[in-house]
Order: sequence, then structure tokens, then C-alpha cells
Amino acid sequence: MSYRSIFIAFLFSLVSFCLAVPQQINYQGKLTDATGVALDGTYNLTFRLYNASSGGSVLWSETHSGVTITKGLFDVILGSSTPINLPFDAQYWLEIIVEGEIMSPRIPLTSVGYSFRAAIADSAASGGQWTLRITDGADTTVQTVGNWGIARAGNTLYGSADSTHINLGVSSVTGAASANYKYCTVGGGVNNTAEGEYSTVSGGSGNTATASASVIGGGISNSVSGTSSGIGSGEGNTANGAYVTIGGGYHNAASNDRITIGGGYFNSSAGAGATIAGGWSNVADGAYSAISGGYADTASNVGTFIGGGAVNVAMGNYSSIGGGRNNRVSGEYSAVAGGYGNVLSGDYSFLYGIYDTVDIDSAFIVGTPHIYFQEVQYDAAQETVLTIDNGYVKKTLSSALSVSWDTLQAYSDTSHTHSLTLTGDVGGSGTVSGSITTDLSAGAVDWDELSAAVQDSIQGDWVALSPASPQTDADATPAIYINKTGVGQLLVLQKDGTDRVTISNSGNDFSLVGAGDTKTIL
Repeated sequence: MSYRSIFIAFLFSLVSFCLAVPQQINYQGKLTDATGVALDGTYNLTFRLYNASSGGSVLWSETHSGVTITKGLFDVILGSSTPINLPFDAQYWLEIIVEGEIMSPRIPLTSVGYSFRAAIADSAASGGQWTLRITDGADTTVQTVGNWGIARAGNTLYGSADSTHINLGVSSVTGAASANYKYCTVGGGVNNTAEGEYSTVSGGSGNTATASASVIGGGISNSVSGTSSGIGSGEGNTANGAYVTIGGGYHNAASNDRITIGGGYFNSSAGAGATIAGGWSNVADGAYSAISGGYADTASNVGTFIGGGAVNVAMGNYSSIGGGRNNRVSGEYSAVAGGYGNVLSGDYSFLYGIYDTVDIDSAFIVGTPHIYFQEVQYDAAQETVLTIDNGYVKKTLSSALSVSWDTLQAYSDTSHTHSLTLTGDVGGSGTVSGSITTDLSAGAVDWDELSAAVQDSIQGDWVALSPASPQTDADATPAIYINKTGVGQLLVLQKDGTDRVTISNSGNDFSLVGAGDTKTIL
């Protein structure tokens, strides 16, 4: 049967420390058949060292009987039965024989570093390091029989699973002294600790990731003790809850689960699921509360929100403050849009103002002294449509206000046009004055149903029923008028501008006066 041996690695075991080259070599390799299938079983292996790649002299030989090979991998100590008494001052080649079949080609060994120094220095220190180099370039994958870790000198790898660790920092620690945690990684930096299983500290200084699957990207003195939590960078940040994210910043702290702090300075949260985007000295202690930014804002109850500003406090459940300064909301489901020094304790209410205090439920309060609603510009002149000033409504226009009503109580006709002027503040007090000009030609008037104010506002002394004005034309239609101001005259019929019939009263009697004739009606 044809065999093929694939060289994996050489590791020198320091057996003798008497300033001499170690006498043993730890050899690991992989054995396959001619088709590349890894072998399993027990095999007899013979190893020889030559002074040439082919031919040459055998300098050393040793046979290992009954070597167990699993998935093609094996591990033997060369020199364990026959010491390797060679100076390692020249090039050597290793030949392997499997069950009597010689593997080809021989594998070159190049000794460097410690082996050369040990050969020439009587004072070579014990505990030095060896380096061997594979020079044939045949393999592109390095594989070992067992698990192996990587560590820089001076680092500490704890636990029996340290072969799964990677510790490339300086004075850094992976794993925990009291546990056998796997897959702990320190990528670099100094004085970093990746203690939890699957934990990672990429770099920085003095960072500590103690929980399972915890991560620190870098920075200084950051600490993660919550499962699956992470800190990107910054200094002095702490993530003590599970599934916490702190992007960076300075001395930010999360002490409950599912908290997110984007960054900032001295921000803290103890509310599950809370968020602080940034800012300075903000506190989000309510569950699912949020602060977008600002300074010294506090969202202290469930679902509270502060958009920004400074020294604002949202303490009612699901209350919010848009911004401003020194605003306080204790009512549930209430909101202060902004402003300064507002206090809102009513539930389901809204407030925007300055130094306003509201304790009314379901209220909409705009507590400011001036609000202006602007209309579009006409001929480059801007009109003020409505002004609210100190609680009063004021109307000011550049021209008279015309109002057209389709109907007016006590009138039976269908068209009336009135001119109104609003003077002063119309609120707790104020006046509406002006004139009303009414065309009554379209119908009749029930005079008793007209109020005195309306009667007095009808212009002139006469109300024409038909036609519109007194007639002087002899052929014109006679006119009938109601005299609303003349004493005693109730009804006058004219022709050619002359009173022909007048109904008047004197005392309790009514008189009918014609041309030179008077008839009294009792």
C-alpha cells in the first residue's frame, strides 16, 4: 500500500537545560493513502535524519511501534528512545518510513535562533525559545493533532480550555481562574481581560469583558459584565445588563437589560429597554424611556420621552417634553412642547408656555402672552388677521370688515348686507358698532319683531315699502311709507310728492286725513 505523509509542525521540548541543545523533538504529522484519504489505525513508523536530501549518511534513526493514527493525525517525540546527539550546526533532512515503505521526498530541517546560540554560547539562558522553519513550501495549511492557543509572552490563559484562547495583548488575561471558559480573545492592547466564554477585547487598555459573549472594541477602563453586551470604545463606560450597547463616550453607565447609550458624557440608565442617544448627565431610569440629548434631563417613568434641552423632568407615565429648560411633567400621557419653567400635572394635557402651571386634565394650553396668525401678503402689505393679547381677541384690518348673511332673524327677505366695525378688545368687554343698510323691497317687515337696536339702526326717517323712494312724477306709482320718527304719523300715502292719505293717532283715536278731509276712526 502506498502512503503519503504530510508534515505539519515541529515543536522542541526542552528536556535538558544544561546550556545544551534540547535532545528531543515533538513531531506532529498527517498520514494519508496515495489518494489523499486520511488513515485510521495503528502503524509502525521509523524516523531517520540525513545530511543530504537524497543519498548521504544516516545520522540518527528511531522506530516507534504501534503509533495510533486518528483521521490521519499522529504525534511522536523524536529522541524519546534514542537520544539525538547532533550539534544541529548543519542542514538535516528527515526521512519517514511507514510499515517499511519510505516516504519521499525527505523533509528539510532548518535550525535557527536558539539552536545556533546554544551551540556557540556557554551562557545561553534556560527556558529559551526554538524556531523551526518548513522550507519545502508543499503545504498551505497548518493543522495540529489537538487544539492550540496563541499567546504573547507575559499573558495569562486560565482554564483547561486555554487551547481555544487567543491572547495577543501585553499583560493581558483570557479565561477565569475558577472556570474552564472557551474561545476567549484579547486582540491586543495592554492589561485587558476577556474572562467570559466567547468574550472579546479587541484592544485598548484596562478593559474587562467578564460575561459570556461580551465585547469591548477598545478604549480605556471600560467594563462589560452583562451577557451579549458590548462597548465600542470610550473611557470608563460600564454595561452591567444583558444585551446592552454603549457606543462610546465618557463614564456612561447602563445597569439594566436591553439599554442603548449612543455616547456622551456621564449619562446613565437603569430602565429596561431605555435609550439615551447622547448629551451630558442625562438619566433614563424609566422602562422604555428615551432621551435624545441635552443636559441633565431625566426620564423617570415608563415610556417617558425628552427631546433635548436642559434640566427637564418627565415623570408621568408616557409623558413627554419636546425641549426647553426647567420644564416638569408629572401627568400621565401629557406633554410640554417646550418653553421655560412650565409645570404640567394634569393627565392627557398639552402645554406650551413660559412659567405656566397647569393641573387640568384633558386640556390644551398655550400659555404665552402673544400669538400672531399671519395672512398671505396683498400688494406688499401684510394684514394681521387675528391677534390674541393678554387673553383678549383683537381685530385690526387695513379696511372695513364686510360680513354678508344669507338670512337675518325677523326679516322675511333674502338679502342683507351689513358693515361692521370691531373696536377695542372683544373678550371680557368690548363694543360692536356701525350701521346696517337693508333693502326691504323684497318683502314685508314685522316691525314688532325687530329689536329697538335694529329699528334705530335703519337709516333715515322713512322706510319705503314701494317704490324705493318718494315719487314726484305725476304718472308714477303712488308711494307708501312708514314714518318711524314722526310723532303721530303711522302711515302716509303720497302722490306727486304730496301727502294724500295719512293715518295718525291722537289719544286713543285714529284719524284718516285726505285732501281737505279728515275722518276719525274710533
